[in-house]
Amino acid sequence: MSSTLLVSTLDALQASISVLITLGYGLIAARLGMVREGTARDVASLCRNIFLPALLITDIGSQLDHHNVLDYAPIFTWSIAYTVVSITLGKAAVHLFGLPTWTVIAVTFNNSTSLPLLLTSSLLETGVLGELAGDDIRETVARTKSYFLINSLVSKVLVFAIGPTLFGEQAITKHSPMESDEETSLLSRPISTCPLDVVMVDIDSKTPRIIRRLLKKTNTFFNPITWGGVIAIIIGLVPGLHHAVFAPSNEGGFLNAWLTSSLRNMGTLFSGMEV
Repeated sequence: MSSTLLVSTLDALQASISVLITLGYGLIAARLGMVREGTARDVASLCRNIFLPALLITDIGSQLDHHNVLDYAPIFTWSIAYTVVSITLGKAAVHLFGLPTWTVIAVTFNNSTSLPLLLTSSLLETGVLGELAGDDIRETVARTKSYFLINSLVSKVLVFAIGPTLFGEQAITKHSPMESDEETSLLSRPISTCPLDVVMVDIDSKTPRIIRRLLKKTNTFFNPITWGGVIAIIIGLVPGLHHAVFAPSNEGGFLNAWLTSSLRNMGTLFSGMEV
């Protein structure tokens, strides 16, 4: 028993070190001037608007189907409950300790989906998951990643839907001019704009006010991440579409070899690029 625990601990430690080293690669590149501020901003935008939606479609879509849809209900419930509790605690901290309003966002929404995905992949390589998963280790890891992504999907949809309200803003701005770096204190000054970047649809100023407000709400909620999740759920729950997208080509999956493969190629870029 003790030897099994020791081996598991060492394997988990190796996986954690792998994630930290991956983070270190990005830090070294930034320190050497290989990654500039504009480049980092562009990569972050690519991750949010292209790579993560592609990952949602391939990973959630492949694991979700009409037989196991109820298995994901606890993940949805937990994600929403966690958000509500975190908002409550964050608002209490702002009220009691006079912290900036963005503290609520900071304690509610995590800013990295890639870390648990990287850790799970590293654990797969160490073999520590073998005893838990049995023979079908890779299938178990794929299902685990889909759980993480469902939680991330709920979190990111909520941050765009209710983030501006928590910030006290009426709408999400496309660009937020925050002049800071990794050494800037988090409590140095209040932030007056919501630092969320999302693809927005231009709204003509001549459009009636009520229509403009509705379009702004639609823009913030139906962003590329949301659409990626919606497409993944539709593909997963429609048996014929699921088969066409994920079954081997010689078994009727006529979309797998070209469309699904291309999406999977983009999705695999997400974890490494986000860190």
